[in-house]
Amino acid sequence: MIPVAGWAATGAKVTIRTVEVTSKARTAERALEMGTRVLGKGYKEIAPGVFRSADGLKQFRMTNSDIIPTHKLNGNFTPHVHFEFYSPSNLNVPYRNYQVPLKKP
Repeated sequence: MIPVAGWAATGAKVTIRTVEVTSKARTAERALEMGTRVLGKGYKEIAPGVFRSADGLKQFRMTNSDIIPTHKLNGNFTPHVHFEFYSPSNLNVPYRNYQVPLKKP
């Protein structure tokens, strides 16, 4: 039971931190730094622009359709990146997907 409690506490810290960063636009370089920090060591690129943590529970997505947006964010076609979090019981669908807007160059 203790490892589960520890995992939940760690996940809560990451989620809270991520919610705070979605409040303002970031440069693409800063978003990449944040993605690297959230994923931790040993992450892998699983598709072009999609990076998954070594444990498979965190994902950073910065694809062409996010940079040149094909869907709306806050009512506008805004360049953005995704921070996605997965449950160990379902590694196919994220239970949280935070979109961080990017500053336009």
